[in-house]
Amino acid sequence: MKNAIIVLLAGFALASGVYSYSVSRTTSLEQEYVRHKPSEVLDGEHALSLLKAGNVRFRENLCKHPNQTIEIRRELLDGQHPFAVVVGCSDSRVPPDLLFDCGFGDLFVIRVAGNVVDTDELASIEYAVDHLDTKLVVVLGHYGCGAVTASLDEHSCEHEPEEICELIEKIRQNVGDFKQVSLPEGVEANVLSTVEQVKQVEDIKKAMSQRGVVVQPAVYSMKTGEIKWLAE
Repeated sequence: MKNAIIVLLAGFALASGVYSYSVSRTTSLEQEYVRHKPSEVLDGEHALSLLKAGNVRFRENLCKHPNQTIEIRRELLDGQHPFAVVVGCSDSRVPPDLLFDCGFGDLFVIRVAGNVVDTDELASIEYAVDHLDTKLVVVLGHYGCGAVTASLDEHSCEHEPEEICELIEKIRQNVGDFKQVSLPEGVEANVLSTVEQVKQVEDIKKAMSQRGVVVQPAVYSMKTGEIKWLAE
């Protein structure tokens, strides 16, 4: 009987500890989320901290689903001031608003297969930075990307239409020696090259030096839900 009581008390203590950690962790994440107006974000680093906190909530299943009410939609009728641009892949499994636990008016999202940029994408980024006062540009790739996978296969263009082959060739130029890299390496190289192309735009250069705008490379893992923030 005595042993049974000891086991029971030990189990209760363990359960209490787990519950205490869970409450503490949840409270911490809730404190990281502060309902904000995107126009009040101070600079690119501040915007980046909001995205990082949002991804933590997403991958730990603690999403707040902010800024999704009818009141928010009505407020946004007068205009938008998204705090971040996300250049992401068109893959249906990689929706930026969900990955960062964001809502209406938070993100200016540009999606294209392989998260590459050309004139239209660069113009869209410039519009957000110049006219909407957006403080952060994230180029978001993802591991297992089909477009990058195709670019690493030297035979992939043999039976594809011209437009797809042009996209594959663009990614190959970003990757470099595409025959010698692994898929994860190719995904990261493609993201880093795209970031450099964004930074070469004169308006973006000026915004970075004068207004604290940040251009940040990142890669998403569909397996873990985690965003890996790449160092350049």
